[in-house]
Amino acid sequence: MPKHFAEVVVQDVLPAVRALVAKQLVEKHKLTQQAAAEKIGVTQAAVSQYNRELRGWKVGFLAKDERIMGEITSLSTVVAQSGLHSKDALKQLSGICKLVKERHFSAAEDLYPGLELCEPVEKD
Repeated sequence: MPKHFAEVVVQDVLPAVRALVAKQLVEKHKLTQQAAAEKIGVTQAAVSQYNRELRGWKVGFLAKDERIMGEITSLSTVVAQSGLHSKDALKQLSGICKLVKERHFSAAEDLYPGLELCEPVEKD
């Protein structure tokens, strides 16, 4: 059964973004793994795994895209200040997901044969 792009976002893109943000929180913003974990709502062990690339690296093409990495760097700054669940951070996260869809849907199709886009639901 083919996957919808929304499934790919939830299962692979969001964990990859969290991994990249966690890595920047520790390396660029000099947070401890515990503080970074609290900012993004995961455990310290998860941050450790993100930093060792054991978790969240399935969509490695994100780290190779300069525009997406610029957005992730901006997001990490917001997260360092106010956490991942702040309104500004969630808005930026949504923008990153849209950017991935626009720029990398064809790459995602290669990883997930039969991938389908979810069409917006029209309101009556």
